[in-house]
Amino acid sequence: MTWQFWQSCERRHAAWWTTAEPNAAGRMGLFRVLYAAFFLWHLSWRIGSDLAGLPAVDHHRVRLVNWLPKQDTPPIAFESLESALAAALVVLLVGYRVRWATAAVLVLGCLNEALF
Repeated sequence: MTWQFWQSCERRHAAWWTTAEPNAAGRMGLFRVLYAAFFLWHLSWRIGSDLAGLPAVDHHRVRLVNWLPKQDTPPIAFESLESALAAALVVLLVGYRVRWATAAVLVLGCLNEALF
C-alpha cells in the first residue's frame, strides 16, 4: 500500500510540473509591464548628467565600462544614454517589438547601472 501511495504522489508531482500553463503569454506580459514600470520608476530617482562632473578614477571601475574614456565625458552622453534607456522601457511597456526592446533594455540598462 505504501508503494502505491508513493507512486501516486510521484505521478501527481510529475503531472504538476509538466502540465502546460494555460495563460503563459499573458502572465509574461504582465511581468514585462511591471518590470518596465519599476525600471522607469528606478530611473526617475537618478540624474545621468551628474556623472559628468565626477573625477577620473583608475581603480574601482566596472569592467564593462573600461573601454569608455576616463575623463571629460560631456553630460549629453549620459543624458542620451538615459533617454535611450527610457525610450526602450516605454517601448517594452507598450509591447511593441518586445524582443528587440528587451535586448535594448538589457544592453542600455547594464551600461547605465555600470556607470553609476
